[in-house]
Order: sequence, then structure tokens, then C-alpha cells
Amino acid sequence: PEGTPLAERMLAEMLALPRLLGGFGRLHARLHALALPAGPVASNDELGDVDALVALSGGGPVGDALGAELAWLDTHRPAAGPPVVCHGELNPVQVYSHGAAGDDGEADPLSVPVNWTSAGTADAELDVAATLTGFWSGALYIDNAVQRRLYRMARDPLASGYLTGYRTAAPR
Repeated sequence: PEGTPLAERMLAEMLALPRLLGGFGRLHARLHALALPAGPVASNDELGDVDALVALSGGGPVGDALGAELAWLDTHRPAAGPPVVCHGELNPVQVYSHGAAGDDGEADPLSVPVNWTSAGTADAELDVAATLTGFWSGALYIDNAVQRRLYRMARDPLASGYLTGYRTAAPR
């Protein structure tokens, strides 16, 4: 509200982020719960399996930074699940929201994923992994060392808020 000290407003906004990201996670789970049309559905080969995910991330700064995680993923593959509608690169920036956030963290009345250029069908876990990779790789795109450190400090609570929201609404 008007007249509230800046530090107090900033703290309130920071404390709201995990709740808002919970709403983002629930939105992602609702996307995965959509019914696929009958008949053949085009898939996105980039999302198709763990091998494709490892190949996309291999080499370069991202592959170097995530080498141990990619090796772990390669040896601990999740069990294949049914194909679902996948955005392919869903992150909070890829969601258009209009209206005020409600107490449950959902945007009211409208929250819509945008930029469907990487969409397809795949296992839900691969789409969730792509979103989590965005949380983890975000620091690679920040030039300022202080901002990078601050982002890394906030990364785990933000990703946790997203995962908590996803798990509360996930179809499986």
C-alpha cells in the first residue's frame, strides 16, 4: 500500500514469490493433465527422451556447469510415463498473467503460457526437468557477480515453490 516503507514492500514481495511460483507449478501440472487428441500427435524430438535432453545440454558452458547432474540423470533415468502436452521451455517469463494474484497464488482471472515454439508431447518429468533447468541455469545469464550470487541464494526456494505447487496438482 501507498506509504509503506520501501524495505517492507520489498520484503513482502520477496515472501510472496514462493507462493506465486506455487501457482506457476499448479499451472504447469494442469497443462500436463490436458487430454491429448485421439490419433497420432506430433512429438518434439528435443523433448523425446533423456538422451535428447543430455545431447541438448552437452558441451558449452551449460554442459560444463551441469556435467555431474547430466551424468547422474543418464544413469538414473526415470521410468517412462505416458506422453502429455509439454511446453518445452516453460518458465515464469513464458506465462501471461492478467489480474491480481489470489490467496492461493493463482492469477485471477487469466494465466496463459505463451511462446509454444518448443511444444510437443513427451513425458511430464522431462518437461518439469526443462523448467527446473531454467531455474538452475539462470545464473549463467547474469553478468554482475553480486546479482549472480543473490540469484543463487534465491534459486532453491523459488524452485521449491514451483515443485510444491506442481506436486499438489500433478496428475501422477
